[in-house]
Amino acid sequence: MKINEETQQIQSINQALSERRRILMALVSAIIMTFVAMSGRAGNVLVNPSFDASPLFASGSWSQHASETWSMSSATAADPTSVKLIRSGANGLWMQGLYGNGQGGPQTSFAAQDFACTPGNTYTADAWYSAYTYCKSHIGGDDGSDSPGGSGLFQADGSGNEDGWVEVMFFNSGNVLLADYKSFIVTPAFVGTATGTNYNGTLPVVTNSISNIYLAWIDCPVTNQYDITTVTPNTDPAVAGGITNTLGSGQYITAPPGAVKVEFRINLYQAAFEAGAPFWDDATLNQVGGVSPSIIGNISPDGTKFFNGASSNFTFNVTSASTGGAPLPTNSTSSVGIVVNGVNETGSLQFSGPSTNLAVTLPGLASNSLYTISVSVTNSAGLVSSKTLNFDTFPTNVFIVSAEDYDYTNGQFFENPTPTSAPAPNSYNGLAGTLGVDMSTYGGTGVLPGGASQLVRSDTNVAMQKADDIQLPQYLAANDPNVYNVQIAYNNGGNWENYTRNYPAGNYLVYLRYNNNNAGNVERLNVLTSGYGTSTQTSNNIGEFIGANTGAGYAWVPLTDAFGNKVIVNLSAGQNTLQLLSGSPGVGGIANFVDFIFVPAGTGFPPVINNLSPNNVNPPVNANIFLNVTNITFSVSSAFSTVASNNIHALVNGVDLSPFATISGNNTNWSVSVPSPQNQLITLVINATDAGGLSNSVTETFDTFSQGNFIIEAEDFDFNAGQFIDNPVPTYPISTATNSYYAGGVSQTNAAVFNIDYDGTYDGEALSGYRDLDNGVKCEVTADFLRDKFVSNSVVTGASDLDVGYWNGGQWLDYTRTFPANQYNVYGRLAGGNGPFNNTTLALVTAGRGTTNQTTQLLGSFADANAAGWQTWHWVPMRDTNGNLVTVSLGGVETVQAKSGNNLNANFYMFVPAFSPAVQLTASLSGPSILLKFPTQAGHFYAVLYKNSLSGGSWQPLSTPVAGDGTVKTVTDTVAGSQRFYKLQIE
Repeated sequence: MKINEETQQIQSINQALSERRRILMALVSAIIMTFVAMSGRAGNVLVNPSFDASPLFASGSWSQHASETWSMSSATAADPTSVKLIRSGANGLWMQGLYGNGQGGPQTSFAAQDFACTPGNTYTADAWYSAYTYCKSHIGGDDGSDSPGGSGLFQADGSGNEDGWVEVMFFNSGNVLLADYKSFIVTPAFVGTATGTNYNGTLPVVTNSISNIYLAWIDCPVTNQYDITTVTPNTDPAVAGGITNTLGSGQYITAPPGAVKVEFRINLYQAAFEAGAPFWDDATLNQVGGVSPSIIGNISPDGTKFFNGASSNFTFNVTSASTGGAPLPTNSTSSVGIVVNGVNETGSLQFSGPSTNLAVTLPGLASNSLYTISVSVTNSAGLVSSKTLNFDTFPTNVFIVSAEDYDYTNGQFFENPTPTSAPAPNSYNGLAGTLGVDMSTYGGTGVLPGGASQLVRSDTNVAMQKADDIQLPQYLAANDPNVYNVQIAYNNGGNWENYTRNYPAGNYLVYLRYNNNNAGNVERLNVLTSGYGTSTQTSNNIGEFIGANTGAGYAWVPLTDAFGNKVIVNLSAGQNTLQLLSGSPGVGGIANFVDFIFVPAGTGFPPVINNLSPNNVNPPVNANIFLNVTNITFSVSSAFSTVASNNIHALVNGVDLSPFATISGNNTNWSVSVPSPQNQLITLVINATDAGGLSNSVTETFDTFSQGNFIIEAEDFDFNAGQFIDNPVPTYPISTATNSYYAGGVSQTNAAVFNIDYDGTYDGEALSGYRDLDNGVKCEVTADFLRDKFVSNSVVTGASDLDVGYWNGGQWLDYTRTFPANQYNVYGRLAGGNGPFNNTTLALVTAGRGTTNQTTQLLGSFADANAAGWQTWHWVPMRDTNGNLVTVSLGGVETVQAKSGNNLNANFYMFVPAFSPAVQLTASLSGPSILLKFPTQAGHFYAVLYKNSLSGGSWQPLSTPVAGDGTVKTVTDTVAGSQRFYKLQIE
């Protein structure tokens, strides 16, 4: 049961004014920006200020800013005790440090809300802080001093502190910080220490009814103004200082000139690995004076409950607001906008009521659908409010299977279980599944990872947590605070759970409710075909749930096939066992899942795009490269409509290859084959539209590169002041060779010279044994795709591939080779584990090779906005400053210099012969025929198109595609009519 203890209020504490500086504020014209709407007139503008509503982190409310989503959640989800650490209401906010995960070094995480503001607006702000000094149960972030629990007080070590504070920040239209206000900083010195039940500090403490001890709640008002030059990311304000002013009685936090956004934050700073588990509650950001954005309220459906099938319209009100005597703005109907699932539907809105209190309706919500709706309003004061809602229109009678309700005791089950807080009839509470029969986890061992625990069930083999999500109806109906949605967590690939039921008959879509921070993770849904209730089971796959990055929030994801088509499930009558299996080859499982539901399928389905080859829609890491693809093949079908063949399009790198396609079948089931360009990095987009206008698309990226392209291994840079080896053979770690860079060659004398062959700094990393004579360049065995020359070559069999790691910004490496004369596009095989990278460059050394006086000419740069890990390798093309693919001319002995722009890893650079599209199409008469001739290049396809008039109509294919082979090709047409126009399409 959740109860609130009596607390003692501690008088607000203000840190002393340490320095004063004049802060110059630039006067900037306000530019309209979109932020969360204020939730009231005079008074607290924060949404969900006491953290009571669930989910905690949701659009239009609190947002989480941390590299790991598990670092903060609601107090009730984090606190496993029966008496929660909450100041008022039903919930609060809990936080903990990130412990070196996600990014290196000190880091600040925070929960925040943003609002539009105007210069001169005035505010007050605060929040209440507490922490356990002693807790008998483990809470994330505690020091573990009294296993399984301990103290959640902030701690310090040699690297620094873990601290907390409340903050109000003002930004201009360019998101540049203009002013900053903070509360006093809650530091380890302030809170003191604890040993067991003994608190060694000066603050009042409270012992609750189950003998846990916590700090009496402390009010943290925001009163200290800081020099904005001291406010930098991941910096401890207790160390940096920077207070320029402390507000006195009657003084307010004030929006400076140029301010368009005010942001409220609750922060946690961690220097490295310090313990600390703060709880926060009852936050306020009171607007005392100034014009306010309008309030978007009375929303229905509002995203706070599931199964809104009864709603045929989306409705809301737009209400004017002001504070401190400011005039009340108005709202024009033309200033209200709405976007529905990515489509602007503003023209469909219906309005009634006065301009200060508009009632707005969007009619025509479809049933059995998922919606993301964004509303924006610009009032007469120029302030913008916005809200984004996610909700479903599923019926209330959907068939629900909760994640924790897997089979027990060798396949036993309940048809319609009741969630309870203790063992009871028709409840899975307290029942144990049989490992290897009802579920299997962690490689079949069932041993939970460190920090994990199990709720509800008793087998101790499946990790569970309270789901900080909207509660399902059957949990709300229990009217018991200890009955709540449970998620299966710590979900490793290979884990599975069986769910036996008499599932509904008919056509259904299946949706999984989940939370996940790695896009592409997968849960597979199987149906058992034999071995029910035994340890020897067989199954068929029905489909998969492919997760997106939901951050701290939760979402529904439909069951689809490998190409993203929704799967219609129709199970055989009677009892069936469904199995959720985490992960697939090369792909991890979804982090947390809560339940899955069966929703009536209906008939409104777009065409199905299937049987795609090559299939790289969800590519495994470091695989499916150097593909040998002659034709791209796929099928398009529809069980509910027809699809005309001319409504099927395949675009390769933005060029429609439909004229090259071979299509067979009929208008309900087509087979399509498109010739594939060679030696290219290909982005393929397939579109299909049926007779009813419903469309579907599939996108994938793959390459048809040849391993015979000219490749320079990143670890094979120059040695002995500009010396090099042409066509080196990989021999590491088996033997040295004269034509290998390994270990300095046979004589072990080939050592790179600093500031001539490379510029690197030894950072203390191990050198791996490949080029240990070159102190400053880290070479490491790579996890990238193993190319043929490493599997077997003329010198050794089974060589290891390496990459250059710890390649810090500004460090460079020279590569001299004898290049075959040609024009090239250059692709780096690169990886970054510290987020996106850019400004990694390749230059041509034009003079001074082998000396310290080198001049270079920039060729281009490499950037990867989707870098995903130190050993997650991507093709990264070299581009110019406008983002265009660069073509470079090289021939003979040349030296190129690669320079790191960020911290990244490099495996190799591939020089691909560039395609020269300048082709002349010539026409000549030969009797009754027109001969159309054009030169070709290998690896490309050519189609002659024609039109009888340039003033209208579409280009039609004259011939089937012609494969280029380096010769001149001829396509023939018959003379007909007075005129005909031709063009050549190349891919």
